[in-house]
Amino acid sequence: MIRFRRRRTMLTCREVGRVLQAHLDGEIEHQKAQAVATHLNGCAGCGLEADVYSEIKAALRRQAGELAPDAVERLRRFGEHLSAHGDDPLSAP
Repeated sequence: MIRFRRRRTMLTCREVGRVLQAHLDGEIEHQKAQAVATHLNGCAGCGLEADVYSEIKAALRRQAGELAPDAVERLRRFGEHLSAHGDDPLSAP
């Protein structure tokens, strides 16, 4: 008997964490964006993280003239570091 493997369509929290910043910036393909949005709607933790990042980005946009030129990039790297290492205060960014 031949068995067909069904393609997994739900993303894990770790997978969403890896692309969350790009998703919030509208920088990922449509199909992946839909999968991320579906996960965010069903996962309270990831949804809260997305809300926090969105608020930070909005605050940064409001103060854009007052920020150092590399501030957004440093924030992105920090978010990626958190995604990769969790909230371990001993791991260096």
